[in-house]
Amino acid sequence: MPTISNIYFTEFNGDKTSQVPVILLHGAGSDHLTWPATIRRMSGFKVFALDLPGHGNSKGIGFHDIRSYSNAILNFLAEAGYNRAFFIGHSMGAAIALQMALDHPENTAGMGLIAGSASFQLQPEFIEHFRSQESFTLGLQILKNLIAPQKGNRDWFPAFQQASSKTRSSLWYADWRACTLFDIRKQIPEIKIPALVIAGTKDKLVPFADSNFLAKSLPNAKMMPFYDHGHMLMLEEPEITGKTLIDFLRNVY
Repeated sequence: MPTISNIYFTEFNGDKTSQVPVILLHGAGSDHLTWPATIRRMSGFKVFALDLPGHGNSKGIGFHDIRSYSNAILNFLAEAGYNRAFFIGHSMGAAIALQMALDHPENTAGMGLIAGSASFQLQPEFIEHFRSQESFTLGLQILKNLIAPQKGNRDWFPAFQQASSKTRSSLWYADWRACTLFDIRKQIPEIKIPALVIAGTKDKLVPFADSNFLAKSLPNAKMMPFYDHGHMLMLEEPEITGKTLIDFLRNVY
């Protein structure tokens, strides 16, 4: 299995001459397969789809803070031989991209933030369900209701539920903790990196209002609302999401 800095990845050489690759960062409790093929294989770009530390095929454990994840991604980037990258993140992955832009703007060429926010409004009771195996099933049931498809493609949902149940509860708990501790609302104006914020207006996990606040607060961001869609936009509308991201990347490349 291909790994760099103990991080498993898949690689698409859509542009072998590219000096600025695209790095896909999945959300909590997930892995690189959260990204549909239309995004993992974006024409004209070199794309790395990662399993974050402790997730999927990557070694190690999940972190309890977003900065530790961003530091791991920075190490991956350096060992892969690149100085800069475009970071496309979903939910927690969007938070990692924002932390990268805040801490390492020289390494961040642009950001695609799907269901992203400058902070997360997760209920403590929800997070506690993932703390032990005994209450894990209840936590997954609540999560199911939060991320159920609202519009568009629904075929992905059963497989996603099955994969979620196989992720150990301690990893889910670590990721939710990392999200809870993430809050850069006061620092957003410092981030000058070009950004595209994509959000579903019926997202139950990351409210649309939070994504909209992020887009309005970032000095160099554009907002793309997906009306009546939910949290898993790239799976509900893979073709449209992929095209939107490609258009954004070509404009800022």
